[in-house]
Amino acid sequence: MPKNLRNLWFEECDSFYKNTRLAIKEVLYAGESSFQEILILNTFEYEKVLVLDGDFQSSEKDEYVYHEALVHPAVIAHPKPQTVLILGGGEGATLREVVKYPDIYRVVMVDIDEKVVKLCQQFLPSYSSGAFSDKRVKLLFDDARKYVSETEERFDVIISDLTEPFPDSPSYFLCTQEFYEQISHCLNENGIFVTQASRLDCLNWVIHSLISNTIKQVFKEALSYYTYVPSFGDRWSFKIASKRERVLTALTPQLIESRINQRLGAGLKFYDGITHQGMFSLSKDIREKIDSQTLVLKDANPQLLKEIYQKKLGTYL
Repeated sequence: MPKNLRNLWFEECDSFYKNTRLAIKEVLYAGESSFQEILILNTFEYEKVLVLDGDFQSSEKDEYVYHEALVHPAVIAHPKPQTVLILGGGEGATLREVVKYPDIYRVVMVDIDEKVVKLCQQFLPSYSSGAFSDKRVKLLFDDARKYVSETEERFDVIISDLTEPFPDSPSYFLCTQEFYEQISHCLNENGIFVTQASRLDCLNWVIHSLISNTIKQVFKEALSYYTYVPSFGDRWSFKIASKRERVLTALTPQLIESRINQRLGAGLKFYDGITHQGMFSLSKDIREKIDSQTLVLKDANPQLLKEIYQKKLGTYL
């Protein structure tokens, strides 16, 4: 039995000083792939949940909040999105949101862990809602950085739904300036990039600020945004970037509503023009903390995050 399951409770260490506990109805799956430990649990509070390497990933009850927030600002920001690359997102919910757009004719999804993808289709079918069967989708099981560095294909939108860059994790190299330069190279002229970027509040801001400052070295325009995700018990952040200036700041609630109606023909469950305006309205203290960051994540310095975590005693793990 995985070490963070105790008497039908799941425990996640948010920091050295704070734990989250969820009561479990049933353990649907507990095992390992070649890359990570996998848990799929049925809980009282959030229904079915996915846990990878002891870290809570998403819940059946509110995953739409995270996934709509991740996908739609980027797709709506692009003037005419037709091709999309998804990095990670093994649950299939990111893919589900992308294929809602009928004018998108090609979607490539790259995830390293085939076992996670298959288990989620088996135990969490509502996440993908049949999206893996869409004829526009090409699913590849490969390392995201390897794919981005080798592909000759160019995309209108690239969505990174990869894990956080914890110390000593390979994910560090998916958040460096060199990686984001490869991402930029894979984008078309009007390309938009978006990535999940960790927790973001007045206590937990350093990882986001590092990702933010690193992305700003590469793209012409880059904005931070966040939304509260109940099952995370926190506000989760994202970073969106454009190869052109004044693309993201030009999105008004009215323009967003117009594009949603034109491209989807129906509203979404979470995201609309007013929601967009709220997500991008960061408080003064958080804006100041993000802007104060001067460090940049580089391939040559994988020890940077470890040093930061050790100095701060894990208060933003």
